[in-house]
Amino acid sequence: MERAELRVLFAAYEEAPLWELTLEVRNYSPDGSAVFEPPIPREEVGAALVTALSRGDVTLYDRDDCDKRDIELEEALRIVNDDRFWSAAEAPAAACLFLTEVGLKRLDQPPG
Repeated sequence: MERAELRVLFAAYEEAPLWELTLEVRNYSPDGSAVFEPPIPREEVGAALVTALSRGDVTLYDRDDCDKRDIELEEALRIVNDDRFWSAAEAPAAACLFLTEVGLKRLDQPPG
């Protein structure tokens, strides 16, 4: 699985907003030391997100929607292509990722 695809699936697992996909990620190794993953360019992670949305691995929802209703695929793809949603300061709404059962199974697959 490619790094961008993993980033999308892990971000969806954490229900992160769209703009977090391009940030540097800090993880911790078993010994407690910090491991940094460099940022992924928007074009690369955006393409992985489009694929994940189209496959049904992830969905988007509006964080302000208490019911967390999925945003329809057509609208989700429009959001992914809208520059404003990739910036916390400019986003008209917080479009957050959500990992589906299909995506969880994909994430649980052994590498290779």
